[in-house]
Amino acid sequence: MGIEMVAVLDGAFEAGGSSTYGIAGNNVTAQPYKVNSENSISQGALKHNGQGTTHPTYNPAVPSAFPKGFRRFYIMKYEITQEQYASFLNLLNFTQQTSRTERIPNSVVGTNALSDHASQIRNRNGIQIQSQGNVTTPAVYGCNLNNNATFNESTDGHNIACNFLNWQDLISYLDWSALRPMTELEYEKAARGLTPAVNLEYAWGNTSITSAVSSSLSGGGTGAELSNATLIPGRGLCAYNGSSSLGPLRVGFAATQTTDRIGAGASYWGVMELSGNVWEQTFSVGFANGNIAPFTGILGNGEISPNGEVNQTGWSLDPTHTIVRGGNWDASAIYNQIANRANLTNNTYNANRNKQTGGRGVRQF
Repeated sequence: MGIEMVAVLDGAFEAGGSSTYGIAGNNVTAQPYKVNSENSISQGALKHNGQGTTHPTYNPAVPSAFPKGFRRFYIMKYEITQEQYASFLNLLNFTQQTSRTERIPNSVVGTNALSDHASQIRNRNGIQIQSQGNVTTPAVYGCNLNNNATFNESTDGHNIACNFLNWQDLISYLDWSALRPMTELEYEKAARGLTPAVNLEYAWGNTSITSAVSSSLSGGGTGAELSNATLIPGRGLCAYNGSSSLGPLRVGFAATQTTDRIGAGASYWGVMELSGNVWEQTFSVGFANGNIAPFTGILGNGEISPNGEVNQTGWSLDPTHTIVRGGNWDASAIYNQIANRANLTNNTYNANRNKQTGGRGVRQF
């Protein structure tokens, strides 16, 4: 199963801005921090001006081995899709599947694998048990967004971003894929690129945004799913501001043969949906009183442990070492801003399987 990747090239970049808890440079709240190397970052260097050691933006020392995005890396062009996650589950044993799903794999055919209801389709996640497993034979999973008796039809949502992924689900998938999690500094480099930060900007480089929601689509659930929203020149089309009963959209939904970078909602490098659709899970640079993982950028080795967990050094299983970035289909516009770190001290969205949360991976060579 190939995964399309995009190169994020070597070079200095700016991180932060005046969005909620945004990284600050020179202790000036609205000023971004310039990442000029992979050298360590001093304790408190990213904090807001006038704030002491107990303020959330007061960072611990960030070691030189912690990936900061200055060096070249590769990032998944799209968020993990439901087809990709189902394919991952289908290559695990029964015990591993039990760890990486919400319901035991010997549940009846048609049971939802990840979402918060066993049988009803919730928030457009259609991954279900297609063939019941047992302790000696793993289950088979498929996509069934329309919730009928036929799996993997053209309208079954294979290419919809996979939500309901917690932190351990994401990093297990990345370990198995020989990728790794990204850090929040790498997230900002992947979104903003090498250009100076624009205050309150989204991943397409400006502050103008149009909402796309899953209740207004053409070709819903297919590989050609498109938003019916009116695309206004100069505005990025973004999956956000949907009601809580809706869900994420097809990855890359806003890009067509006629859209430019802004209309497609693409980043500087052409990475899709770094603003909106599902939360991006990243390793945090930490906050007051520590909370930084001993992460050095070690890559996954193509396999996970017999019980379905990550086994890579420095890949902390603790979601308090993480931060979700980039907003999601259900969030208001502010959360889609590149610099927004409103969830710096809040792991509500990835400690458990959440309808708003998915992710993607990166790697270096």
